Formats: sequence, structure tokens, C-alpha cells
Amino acid sequence: MLWRFCLYGFLKNQRYHEPFFVLALVEQGLSFLDIGLLVGFRELCVNLLEIPSGAIADLYGRRRSMVASFAAYIASFLLLAAAPGLGLLFLAMGLFAVGEAFRTGTHKAMIFEWLRAEGREREKAAVYGYTRSWSKRGGAVGALIAAAIAWRAGALSTVFWFTTIPYAINLINLATYPSYLEGQVSEVRARPAEVLRLSLRGIGAALRLGGLRRLLGESMAFEGPHKLARDYLQPLIELWVLGLPLAVWASELGAAGDPARGAFRGTVIALSLVYFGLGLIESAA
Repeated sequence: MLWRFCLYGFLKNQRYHEPFFVLALVEQGLSFLDIGLLVGFRELCVNLLEIPSGAIADLYGRRRSMVASFAAYIASFLLLAAAPGLGLLFLAMGLFAVGEAFRTGTHKAMIFEWLRAEGREREKAAVYGYTRSWSKRGGAVGALIAAAIAWRAGALSTVFWFTTIPYAINLINLATYPSYLEGQVSEVRARPAEVLRLSLRGIGAALRLGGLRRLLGESMAFEGPHKLARDYLQPLIELWVLGLPLAVWASELGAAGDPARGAFRGTVIALSLVYFGLGLIESAA
């Protein structure tokens, strides 16, 4: 199973849209205000769904929860690729939030369940660190693949279509995990009231326990700015590239001397290298 856990992490980070997310939406005609509202809505939904998604995973099974997560991701990417207008893009962000909320923590619990079944609980840190490093390597490789796709297609929005491919493969990978990794699923069919009860209990614990409150606060303080910085780094790099010889070189490299196309390709190269470098640094950390 270890190689399948690593495969999951590698494929999960094949987010070809990530280096170009903001610029791809600008390409579709959205303003930075629109994009900010979409990102804010996505993060709000993720936070609201975190505890209920954990309750659903406990009641219905972790494997089912992960399959639902990746189905939501794929639907989100298809909507983002189709650029159906701002209203449906909010739906796409909501689906992405469902994918994030149902995924985070669930796969880690499946790894720990496997370690318990194998009698290897003492290797918890080493095994999780190993799978995590493959996840970060996937992000680095994904940045280069994304650059190749955008370079060839001549449009950043195309990467959304291609992101569905590794996610569909990962959905199959997860769906064929051994059934015992579901966890202790209730034999009695869970009702929405039971999901609500478990969710409220989790919220109560988060508010009551000082250590957990501090952990949640530190997580929000670090992860929020980190995610925003990665996204809004993209237009800054685009502006930076315009003043470099990289844009001129890219315009001469198969772009028939077209300055606009050269700037586009220069941006693609610069962003992919930045995200590739970030992935390598994170995989080594």
C-alpha cells in the first residue's frame, strides 16, 4: 500500500492550474476584485465544511469520503475550464471547497489505519513524511507539466481541462483501496441529525480546549497568508517578466517575434520555475 499512498500524494498535487490560477481567471475576463471574492468564498466554504466533512467521513467511511472529494474536484475543474460566468464560477469554488474539506486529514487517517493493521505504528512519522515528500515532488513536476501545456496551447485556461486527468486516475486509485481503510463505519445508516450532532461536538471541543484553539489560530494565521501569497504572486511575476530579456527571448523562440506572445511565454516559464523551486524546497523540508 505504501506505493499507492505515494501515488495518491503525487497525483493529488498535479494541479496544473495552480501556477497560473489568478492569471487564467484574468484571461477569462475576471477582475482582481472578482477573483478575490471567489478565493474568499472558497476559503470560507472550506472552513465551514471542515468539521462536518470529518463527521461524514467517520459515519460513512473514509474511502467514500475521499472518492466524493475527488469527484467534487473534477466537477470544479470542468466548470473553471468552461468559464461559464461569475455565478457558476462561485459554484466551482464551492465544489473545490467540498473537495478540500473532505480530503484534508482523511487520507492521513487512512495511512495511520494501515500502519495499525500492519503493526507498524512506530513508523508513523517516517511513513507519513515519506508520502508527504512524494506529494511535494508531485507539485514540482506538475509545475513543469503545466508550463508545457500552457506553452503548447497558448492559453492558460487550458490547464484546467488537463488537471482533471490525474485527478480521475487518483479517484480510481482511492476507490480501489482495501475496504478496511474505511475505518469503523456505523452499521446503522447515519442520518443528517447524527452528522449535525458529531459536528457540534467537534466545534464544542475546538472552542473548549485551549490547546486546540491555539493550534487552529496558528494554522489560520500561517495558512491564510501563505495561500494568498502564492496566488497573488502570479500577477507580480508577470509584471516582473515584462521588464526582463526573458520575454524577448521567448518571443523569438517560436513566437514569430510577437511581443505579446513572447510576454505570455516568458510568464509561463518564470511561474513554472518559481513553483517548481517551491515544490523542491518543500519536498526537502
